[in-house]
Amino acid sequence: MSRIMILSSEFPPGPGGIGTHAYQLVLNLKQFGWEILVVTSQDYVSDEDIKRFNNAQPFEIIYLKTPEQKILKIWKRMQVLSSEIERWRPDLLLVSGDNMIYLAAWVTGTKTPWVAMEHGRIPGRVERIIKCWALAGANAVICVSQYTKSQMLNMGVKPKITQVIPNGADDVRFKILPEDDIAKFRKKFGLEQARIILTVGHVSDRKGQDTVIRAMPAILKKISNAHYCMIGLPTEKARFQKIAQKLCIENHIHFLGAVDSETLLRGINACDVFVMTSRHSSDGSFEGYGIAVIEAALCAKPAVVSNNSGLAEAITEGETGFGVPENDPDKTAQAILKLLQDEGIRLRMGEVARYRALAEQTWSKRTEEYDRFLRTLLK
Repeated sequence: MSRIMILSSEFPPGPGGIGTHAYQLVLNLKQFGWEILVVTSQDYVSDEDIKRFNNAQPFEIIYLKTPEQKILKIWKRMQVLSSEIERWRPDLLLVSGDNMIYLAAWVTGTKTPWVAMEHGRIPGRVERIIKCWALAGANAVICVSQYTKSQMLNMGVKPKITQVIPNGADDVRFKILPEDDIAKFRKKFGLEQARIILTVGHVSDRKGQDTVIRAMPAILKKISNAHYCMIGLPTEKARFQKIAQKLCIENHIHFLGAVDSETLLRGINACDVFVMTSRHSSDGSFEGYGIAVIEAALCAKPAVVSNNSGLAEAITEGETGFGVPENDPDKTAQAILKLLQDEGIRLRMGEVARYRALAEQTWSKRTEEYDRFLRTLLK
């Protein structure tokens, strides 16, 4: 049995797309006969939640607790990774998240074959040199979209081998629910008669929920009962609330915060349109693909997404959703209204989105691609 070590900057029960990606790869690669050890950070949740989650998993997790001092963190993580490689002796190391990629490049050298997973970030000039060096040292780089690959190559990275394997979604967890479940969500949040626009993700500048808020006045002129709901850590809630208040639409804007898995699934099923208007952020991050878009598709929801990112590859333009320029409230409003004003188009696009997701965008389908590719590196 081949042994693979997953080194990730995020992992459940904490939030984040990188963590979801790593967790699903672990669960699905086990089905292909890989023996797996996970070494990871698990941020934004309590130690009790981490312990409970880790003890429930059918694989070993080495939790990298984050010290307050940055230099101490790097030194301790180097020690842990070196000792775990020596103890566990993996055939292959699979690394996700820039900081972990830098760590792997420094620690492994040529001792252990390793693969970097590139999600989407172009750092500043100094760090870019480090990133180019680290990715060039990997035995291979897997990019989550063609867009991510193009940005990586434009950055000056010269990988030994490059493979594009898009992200997927969990088709067991994300599915169409009965009307009773949808009604419970609507009642809980006072949205019984609302046309719901939904975003799932960290309420932040990069996720771009403020673009949808700025689009709402134009939407409300046509659909007076439209409401915008945001599920996710409400980091920028206060700033975004001020935007809504200034536009006099605060009664149509809802920050639902981080919710449990049942409420999340009900929320996606209750929405009429799923929206993800992420932008390129000041630290160089961008949306590499958009797992949440596929999760919504599995619930038969069409999506409106930023088209200058990997999000464009999560939809089929005009068939499962619409792409709009980032930071463009007018175009965002127009795309959302196309779906809200024509039920036939909205329902048809939702069904096509679900069909495509089940056919090619599940984690089980994507992991087949990972399994085939990773085994070529062991030959």
